[in-house]
Amino acid sequence: VRMGDRVRFDRALDQLAVSLKAASDLDEARGQALTFLSMVTAAMLESGGDRSLHRETLEAARELDTLQSSLDVAEAVRRRSEIVAAPRFGEFGGPSAHLVDRALNLVDRNFAKDLTDASVAQQLGLSTSHFRFLFKQATGQPFHKYLVSLRLEKARRMLVEQGLPVGTVAKAVGFSALSHFSRAFAQRFSVSPTSLRRGGETS
Repeated sequence: VRMGDRVRFDRALDQLAVSLKAASDLDEARGQALTFLSMVTAAMLESGGDRSLHRETLEAARELDTLQSSLDVAEAVRRRSEIVAAPRFGEFGGPSAHLVDRALNLVDRNFAKDLTDASVAQQLGLSTSHFRFLFKQATGQPFHKYLVSLRLEKARRMLVEQGLPVGTVAKAVGFSALSHFSRAFAQRFSVSPTSLRRGGETS
């Protein structure tokens, strides 16, 4: 991981899987898995990774305690290790890409609902801290900022294309307070939603 060598990392994961399946008991397998993930996390932190990755080890420990076979332990530690290490390899392929794509699709379908990073992370089976890390790495924005930007863009299109009342649009895209919507809209597009609806232009 420190050298960014994906081939050697994959080889290490394969060797770990063999070792876990040969473990004499489940506790031994869990211990080996947690040690490996801790080493991956430490390497990522030394390479400048987000310090919230510390929590990934804690979340993994809780997950491993619930698993009842060495095979399940091997699959879980591979999945978590690949997610943690993906940014080091300059990729968001595999598990990371799949998870972020699922998150984006979920947000796009439910942007008007009361979404939080914690609720989306739970649906993806991730800790909130690690989901925040993956999401920002992939999109360049924190989750809440991305969600607000999406809502405002949806609102702009509704105002321009459908000419709906501002209050109706605000509620339709997930803003409970009209004043909050109007302020955020003006900051984003440099024009009030009312002016845009009447034919104003965004800058």
